[in-house]
Amino acid sequence: MNPLSLMRPWTAFGSYSWRTGGCCVHSLSICQNPHNELYLHDSVRACDVAKALHIVLCEGLAACAILASCQYYVGNYKRAVKRIDDGHRLCNDLMNCLQERTKIEKSYSAQLTEWSKRWRQLIEKGPQYGSVERAWLAMMTEADKVSELHQEVKNGLMNEDIEKVKNWQKDSYHRQMIGGFKETKEADEGFKKAQKPWAKKLKEMETAKKTYHMACKEEKLAAAREADASVTPDQQKKLHEKTEKCKQDVQKAKEKYEKSLDELSKCTPQYMECMEQVFDQCQQHEVKRLTFLKEVLLDIKRHLNLTENQNYASVYREFERTILAANTQEDLKWFSNNHGPGMHMNWPQFEVHNLLIRYKRPGLVVTFCSSQEYNPDATNAVAKREKKKPDGVAPATPNTEHAGQAGDRGRSGGIHAFFYGEYPSLFSEVDCCPLHFKDPVKFNRELTSD
Repeated sequence: MNPLSLMRPWTAFGSYSWRTGGCCVHSLSICQNPHNELYLHDSVRACDVAKALHIVLCEGLAACAILASCQYYVGNYKRAVKRIDDGHRLCNDLMNCLQERTKIEKSYSAQLTEWSKRWRQLIEKGPQYGSVERAWLAMMTEADKVSELHQEVKNGLMNEDIEKVKNWQKDSYHRQMIGGFKETKEADEGFKKAQKPWAKKLKEMETAKKTYHMACKEEKLAAAREADASVTPDQQKKLHEKTEKCKQDVQKAKEKYEKSLDELSKCTPQYMECMEQVFDQCQQHEVKRLTFLKEVLLDIKRHLNLTENQNYASVYREFERTILAANTQEDLKWFSNNHGPGMHMNWPQFEVHNLLIRYKRPGLVVTFCSSQEYNPDATNAVAKREKKKPDGVAPATPNTEHAGQAGDRGRSGGIHAFFYGEYPSLFSEVDCCPLHFKDPVKFNRELTSD
């Protein structure tokens, strides 16, 4: 056995094995003597020793990492305390997340409405017709209704879910005047109170441990000096006394170290119980937050999942019904009747020449014709030609009066007068006379002068 003295004691030791060359298995056993020396069993190469020490070092560091991350290690309770602050921040994050989603829903709703309005106008003014046009327009109706549903989603998220999270956050986290939250302070003080006695014992144990290890180091140095053959007998005696004194110091330090470790071990169960009580309180607060978060997420899912909304399903049922109702044959028949062979056609017929007598003055046009030759279309055409007046003259307002004896309208021998202009009140129709003039002298004078 070859002793391998190390500068520091190693707590990770045992038997290790590894494979080299594909099939050769090397084994290494490491043991520790009372003087903290590690012994390597079996003859191994220097590189194999390095591998073994690397394994020991990695496992030792892993053990230290586990110890440093343990809940009961001094100061590690701060992660449980920080979780309370993180819960408040997560509420803000959830509200910000929902705020962004409401903006997306609002924007999508507005875009659907704008898209529907623009394409509805294009389709209504376009060449598509009939029931297929109505089916196409049903897509615009679907967009309008879906836009309303997404607006409802936005309102549900904003008015229900966000408000619910805000109110729960306000009730669950109470901010202090000096900063921080009451729940965080209570948890921190609870952990400190539970950990203070054990931390004091731990500190005493660490001090005793350090003293013991220093004494062991001094003992090794003294023994090494005593073993030096080049010293004189007097020096040898002094070194021997020094070595003996170091051994006594080591024994005292070891006893004190063991005693402090024993005291620490005795108070550990109570320490663990107190720490677990405070931790359970933190867990109760956290379970409330997690339960509430789960409930809120279910509410959010209910608002976002339009497939479970009956109105959403009815939109597409109506959309499908309108599409299936499209009748191509009816559309073709309608087009034929309105733009094809089925249209009514006014075929050319023989027309009698109309004798028209026109009385024309600025602002006044009177046309007389016999009822036998009366043609309203021709009269209207004349009226349209007469509507354009010279500069400075207001356009005439047509006012048509059919003058004749009672019961003679539309019959042969009746007289029809059509007035266009500003003076239709000059004429009136009475039963006893075909034409009665309010001012016959003025009318005769103007008629004669024409």
